This record gives sequence, structure tokens and C-alpha cells, in this order.
Amino acid sequence: MVNQSGYIVFDIETLGLELEDLPEEERNYLLEGIERYNQKEEDIKKKMSFWALTAHVISICLYKPEEGKATVLYVSSQDRNEEVDTPYGILLHKRSFSIGKGLEEAERAIIEEFWEYISGSEGFKYKLVSFNGKGFDAPFLMLRSVVLGLEAKRNLFGKGRGHIDLMEVLTFYGTTRRYKLDFVCRKLGIESPKEGVDGSKIKELFHSGEYERIAEYNLRDVLAINAVFERFRHSLGKVLEL
Repeated sequence: MVNQSGYIVFDIETLGLELEDLPEEERNYLLEGIERYNQKEEDIKKKMSFWALTAHVISICLYKPEEGKATVLYVSSQDRNEEVDTPYGILLHKRSFSIGKGLEEAERAIIEEFWEYISGSEGFKYKLVSFNGKGFDAPFLMLRSVVLGLEAKRNLFGKGRGHIDLMEVLTFYGTTRRYKLDFVCRKLGIESPKEGVDGSKIKELFHSGEYERIAEYNLRDVLAINAVFERFRHSLGKVLEL
């Protein structure tokens, strides 16, 4: 059994496909719910970013708070690999992957790097921390790995403390209502990562080539998740073994 010490806080950003670009059979399948469940076509289009079979991973941010270091893996117009200081007092490793050979190829490189980060070179020693990670990030990354033919290196649904999903903690494992990260941050007096940019703007930023802003937003999300985690760990850490 691996002796775990330290945390990796992680979060992903995704980009949905265009409904119009799908083959007719697939498009019709997704639109079945319009009549059956009284939905609107616009609602389906918005949800496509949340479905692993109709979207791409375009950014993953990982943060080791004990070390004051973060890594962001993201798609861009060019390959870059650099370390920069940030206004948040942490060192950021920025690794971008060019979409020149196609978005899917850049996505493949990002997810490969992610698996190596959390499993290789003692990655297993770190517990994972997320906000709704088991409800979204984990299944999304694992399903995208299936689509891209990649081998997963770690079970993101790890039992117990292997992956602490703050949504589970916040709702006491589904016994109370769910809240969005932005709302939780505001109620706890933590700066919201959604100021200026939120998930609804990701597609617009991508198509306007503002890849750096997507990476920056991803970083702010991770830092906010960590701040929420620290608050819960301070108040409930001993009784919930966080």
C-alpha cells in the first residue's frame, strides 16, 4: 500500500463539439430529448461540453499546495514549456500543446501528461482533491482516455482518501443539497474564480484564440478549490479525516 502524503488539487476545462458538425445519425440521437423531455435545441448544445463523447479536454490544472507549485496543461497555437511566477505567490509550470496537428492530438498529449503527473515519479503518494471531480472530471478524463486509446494510470474513483471530492464533503455524501463552486466561495469569503470569466465563456475564448485566458481561469479554479478544501480541513478535518 502506498504511503500517501500531500495533495494534488486538480480541475479540467472542456470544449464541446458543434452539433451541426456531427453526422446526421448522431445529431438526431442527441436531439431525441427535445420532444420526449420538452427540451430546447440550445440546451442540448450547451450540455455537449459536459459529455465526454461530445467534447474535448482543452486544459488541466494541477496544484501541489505544500510545494507552492502548479502545472497547467493546455491547448494553444504553439508548443510551449516554461515556468513563471504568478500574482498568487506560486510557481506555475505552463505546458501548452499546439493544435496545429488537430485538437484531438493536442488533447491526447495533455491527458497523457496528466496520467504521468498523478502516477509517475511518486505521483501515487499524493491524494487527489477536486470539486465534483467524481461527478465530472474523473469520468470525463477516463472516458476521453477510452476514446483516444490511452491507458489510464490511476483509478480516479479511488476509495477513501485517495481522491477527496469536495462535493461529497460539502453535501455529506449526498445528504444535503449541492452548490456551485462560485456560490461556496462567496459564502466562505473566498475570492471567486468566476470573476470576469466563467465556464460559459470557454468556447468563445477558444475560438478567439485566447488560450492563455483559459489556462489562467483553470488555475484560478484550482486555487479556489484548494482554498475551500483548507477551510473544510480546518473545521472538519479531524472528524472527517481530510
